[in-house]
Amino acid sequence: MKSFLLSIILICLTSIVGFSQVTNMKVVNKLGDQAPDSSLIAALNQPSINSRGEVAYLGTDGKEIRLFITRNVFSNPTTEILAKRGTPIPGLSGLDLLKITFPKINDRGDVLFSGTLSQNLFGGLFIASDGQINKVIVDGTKTPIGGVFVDLALSSLFTFNNNGEVTLVSSVADGSSDVGIFTIKNDQINKVVANGDILADGTKLKISLQTVPAINNQGDVLFSAATELEPNKPAIYLFSQGQVKKVVGSGDTTVDGEKLDMVLSSGRYLNDKREILFSGKIGSSDGIYLYSAETNKITKLVANGDSAPDGGTFRGLSISLTPAHGALINNNRFVFRGGTTKTIYGLFYFKDGKIIKIVGHREPTPLGGVFADNATFNCAMLGAILTEKDQVVFETTITGGSSPKALIAWSENALTAPTINSANYDKKAKSLTIKALGVNSSIQVEINAKLITQPIKLISDSELSLKGNKKKLNLNKAANTNRLVLITTDGLRSDAFVF
Repeated sequence: MKSFLLSIILICLTSIVGFSQVTNMKVVNKLGDQAPDSSLIAALNQPSINSRGEVAYLGTDGKEIRLFITRNVFSNPTTEILAKRGTPIPGLSGLDLLKITFPKINDRGDVLFSGTLSQNLFGGLFIASDGQINKVIVDGTKTPIGGVFVDLALSSLFTFNNNGEVTLVSSVADGSSDVGIFTIKNDQINKVVANGDILADGTKLKISLQTVPAINNQGDVLFSAATELEPNKPAIYLFSQGQVKKVVGSGDTTVDGEKLDMVLSSGRYLNDKREILFSGKIGSSDGIYLYSAETNKITKLVANGDSAPDGGTFRGLSISLTPAHGALINNNRFVFRGGTTKTIYGLFYFKDGKIIKIVGHREPTPLGGVFADNATFNCAMLGAILTEKDQVVFETTITGGSSPKALIAWSENALTAPTINSANYDKKAKSLTIKALGVNSSIQVEINAKLITQPIKLISDSELSLKGNKKKLNLNKAANTNRLVLITTDGLRSDAFVF
């Protein structure tokens, strides 16, 4: 009997923990959902999120890949198809899109992606903006180092900032170098660095197609390179104001006095303060470090063996398993993946010096079941997984749920819409009293489709009131004709309450 009761208690505790995680998640789209063209979605991948609550991603109907965007993912989501096979590109007469890969979205809502055009493997980079697809660059375009760009349709290593400035690494045919890193804005192409370039100190750089560039909103470009003398020891370089400078390399020392044995060649991110997030090794232990251009110092943020938020210790962590989580928010917030002694594998959020667990294998999902053991919690190649509003997006596989795969958005704040229990207007006191679950001081009140601007008095976490006559509160005179909706800061709306 005791054993049975203990089992029941454990099940209840697990359910409580699972529920608390699930309330922070919102399903963006899942397999089997209906697309805007009425087809059923048969595959989903590569989501990227911006601070406007918009998610760009790829989805198929089982035959062709289409570029989707879902807007207002945390409130009233709407989905549209931005591009698909056959979408014409202005200025490229007779050539239509054949394939679409590696989308990423910026805070303006522009979506950058690579694509193949209907002519062999001829392709390039394109941008969806203001309802139109435009060319950024295509194979055969002349480069600043001579020759032409090639194999752009196969590239994944490109990204852009909120000003629309693109950076990419590309193969070059018949140029002064075979590989280069470039920036593009308004059809103006500039060289950042090329394989074989010699710096002012005599260092000859070795640039490869595996180099992962990053760009901030000032146009600074971060990249990895080895040297001719040390080809197996990559270092991190920063291109700023026309100059290339080495900022972090093997042998550099952290503020704790530890010497870096290796700086990993992928997974480096740059913010607008020229702070650099990167992965490195001290001995055999992986760690995530921050370099500050202001102080010229390296600080360890988290490493194997450190305490994890699930009560265990980290035993494997990465921002560079794939270069997927391309974001370092300006106050040192970032997402990383890893396992702990208690979690097989999961996503973790570093904020204000603390680590929050977002999701892990075998934990409950918003679609029922659990996150599958093979879930990688991936997102778009170099697309942002994290926004300035503490929101994260990832793709996942699910075991035992209503769908086997979904794209999920997570918010640090619980995504539970308020529930209205009652609403009473006192005509004599000119006061509307609302009793509801899930209210706080930032709640908004909508009456009869109008957002009310009268001050809201929070009486408790389940009651609030507003002062004003019926006109100021947009109330109808007749009973049971008023529709009341409460709206959270995340845009979640309660069910309409009629009174």
